[in-house]
Amino acid sequence: MTEATRTITYTGSAARAGALVQMLEEAGASVEWTPPVERRGIGGDAEVVALGIVASGLYDGIKAAVARFLERFPRATAVIEDDGSAPDDGGFLG
Repeated sequence: MTEATRTITYTGSAARAGALVQMLEEAGASVEWTPPVERRGIGGDAEVVALGIVASGLYDGIKAAVARFLERFPRATAVIEDDGSAPDDGGFLG
């Protein structure tokens, strides 16, 4: 299993960002992030935020936590940056 540090770009409700962090921590990852300010009242839950969350831990655990989060909250977006799905060509192809 591979240790990794990845930035996860999250877009969605401010209230749901904490759920993603919790799932990452439950998967054994260390998480660095700044919680967004949640607005309370009418329309507060509809507010969309975008933020970067840095997670360090087993790559498979990080990937599984993000997949579980997206399954539970399909309206949110969480993208693991540099997830290794594209081979590293050393900068020669592109």
